[in-house]
Amino acid sequence: ANIPLIPSLCAALTRQQMTNPIPHLFLLLPLTLIGTQNSESGAGNALNKAVWDKFCDISEDIRKAASNTADKLSSINAFRERLEETALRSQIYGQQTENFQDREKAATLATYFAALADAAAKQSLTAAAPSAVKAAAYTAYAKGRLDELFSLMSQTKGTSHERLLGGDDATLRKPADATLNSKQYSLKLKHTTNAYSKSCTLATEGFTMGPVPTTKGNSGASRSKSCMLLALTSSGLGPTVPMPPTTHRHGGDNFPRPTAAGNSTGEKPNTVKSQTTSSPSIWSTAHAALLQMDSLSNQAYSNESKNDDPNPALVQAATLVMIKKNQRRERRDYQSKEHVSKTSTRGH
Repeated sequence: ANIPLIPSLCAALTRQQMTNPIPHLFLLLPLTLIGTQNSESGAGNALNKAVWDKFCDISEDIRKAASNTADKLSSINAFRERLEETALRSQIYGQQTENFQDREKAATLATYFAALADAAAKQSLTAAAPSAVKAAAYTAYAKGRLDELFSLMSQTKGTSHERLLGGDDATLRKPADATLNSKQYSLKLKHTTNAYSKSCTLATEGFTMGPVPTTKGNSGASRSKSCMLLALTSSGLGPTVPMPPTTHRHGGDNFPRPTAAGNSTGEKPNTVKSQTTSSPSIWSTAHAALLQMDSLSNQAYSNESKNDDPNPALVQAATLVMIKKNQRRERRDYQSKEHVSKTSTRGH
C-alpha cells in the first residue's frame, strides 16, 4: 500500500528548516527509496530520476568553490600588481621631472598607491587566503558526502529496479566523471578557470532546495521493488554485484527489515523527529565559509572613479600629505629665520 506519511514527513522536515542537515540527508535517502518503492507517480519515468536528480544539482553547485576562491584571490592580486606598477611609474616621473611641484605630487601619488598595494597584499595573506582555504576545504568535504551517496546508490541489485535510472532506460547508469545518465555531474575534484559564480544551494539551515519529491500520481512506479542500497559481505563494501542479505538495512542501519519475497527494502518509519543543535553541521559551516569568501572585495583598493570626478580617497590622501609637507616646510622656514636672527644678534 501507499505510504501517506511520506509527504507529511518531508513537510515536517521543511517546517523545521533542516536545522540539522547531515542527519536529515540520511533520513531523506531512505524516505526517498521507500517513497519510490511504495508510491505511484504521475511524472512517469521522472520518478526513477527523482532519487538522485537534485543531488546532482547540489553537488555541482558547491563544486564552484574551488574556481570561486581562485578567482577572488586572482582579482585581489591583479589590483595589487596594478597599484605597484602605478606607484613605480609615479616614482620614475618624480625623478625625471624638473618641476618641483610635479615632483611633490608624484611622490605623494607613489606613496598613496604603494600603501594601497600593501593593504591589498595584507588582505590576501590575512583574510582572503584563509577564507579561500576554508571555503574550498569545507565545500569539498560537503560534496564528498553527496558523492559517497551516489557511490552507495550505484551498488544496487542488477535487475530492472536500479536506483540510478532516468528517462526510458531500464539499465543501470553508474556515475561517470562528467555526467550521470545525461545529467551534469562530476565525481572528481578538479580546478577550473571559470569566472566567479556564487553558490546558491547551501544555506545556514542546510540545503536551499528539497531533493525529495512528494507529488502523488498513478504511474511510473512499481510496488514491489527488489533492490538494495547496500550489500554487506565478508569483503565489506565493494564494486562487486551485491548479494541479497537476510536483512536489508538502510540509512545508516536506522531502518532494518527482514527480507520477505524480495519485495521489501526498508522499514516504514512511523515517526521521524528533528531537533536543532548548537553545533554547526558541515553544510552550514561550508555555507558560512562561502559567504565570507563572497564578501571579499577588491574595490577597496581600486583607484578608478565611476565618473569624471576625482577619486575622493585619493584626493583626501593627497591633500593630507600636501598639508603635512607644507607644515614641515613652514616649520623649516621658521627655524631657518630663527637661526639667521640669532646669528645676526650674536654678530652685533
